[in-house]
Amino acid sequence: MSIYPKQRIFKIMLCSLIFTLSANAKPIGFKDWLCRLLGIDPNVYGKLSRVRGGENSPGMSLVRLDLRDGKEQLLWKCNGCWSPSFVSAGQIAVIKPDGIWLFSADTPDQPKLSVSANGLTSILGLISGQTQRLLVVQKVSDRNAQRDCQFRLLEANLTTGTLRELADAPQPCVRLAEVIKADRIRGNQVIRESSPAPNSGKRSILKAQLSNDSNRKPVFTPLISGQREDVDRFDPIWLDDQTVVYLTIP
Repeated sequence: MSIYPKQRIFKIMLCSLIFTLSANAKPIGFKDWLCRLLGIDPNVYGKLSRVRGGENSPGMSLVRLDLRDGKEQLLWKCNGCWSPSFVSAGQIAVIKPDGIWLFSADTPDQPKLSVSANGLTSILGLISGQTQRLLVVQKVSDRNAQRDCQFRLLEANLTTGTLRELADAPQPCVRLAEVIKADRIRGNQVIRESSPAPNSGKRSILKAQLSNDSNRKPVFTPLISGQREDVDRFDPIWLDDQTVVYLTIP
C-alpha cells in the first residue's frame, strides 16, 4: 500500500482536529482581553475600583509628588485637563477638550496637542509592548447608538496623531465600571483618590498594598500626611517608584 493515502488520511484527521478545537474554543472574555492589552494581572483586576464617571472631571494643575520628602511640585497649570497617563520617562499624556496633549515633566518643552479628538473621557494606559500607543475611552456621539452603548475603546497613536478601533475587541461598547487605569498599579502597590470629604468635598490620594490572597480586598490609607486640606487632589498615576503625579483644584 502506498504511503501517500496514509499521509492524506493523517492530514485530514489533523485538519479535522484543528477545526474541532477552534470551533469549541472559548472566546476570550472582556476582562482577560483588557488585562492582556494593558499588561495587568487578571487577579488584580477584581480588587481595584474601576474608572468612574466623575474621574474625567477637569483639574486645573498637574502636580508631581516626591514620596521621599513628601514635597509637591507644580508641573503644568493646564486649566482644564483630566486623566493623566504615563508615556515615557518624564513624559505624561492628559486629555483636554480638543484631544490628547503631551507634556514633559523633565524638560522645558511646551505641552503640545498630539491627537486631535472630541469626547475622550479616560486614558487607561499604554498598550502592552507599545511605547506611543494608548488605550483610551471615548463617548459615543452617535444618537442612533443603543442606550447601553455610551462608550467605546480606541487606540490612540501618539506618533501619527490618529485614533483607530481595536479589531480584536470582544465587544463593541464598554461601561466605565468595566475598565481600569493601568498606571495606578506599580508592583504590589496601587493608588487612587479618596471619596469626597463630607464637609469640603475635597479628595486626597490613597495607597494600598496588594495581597496575594485573591479574596482579600486592599486597605487604602493616605499616601502622605500633612497635605493641605483646601486642595482637591485626584486621578493619581505612578511616574516611577518614588514619584506620583495627579491633578489638583485649585
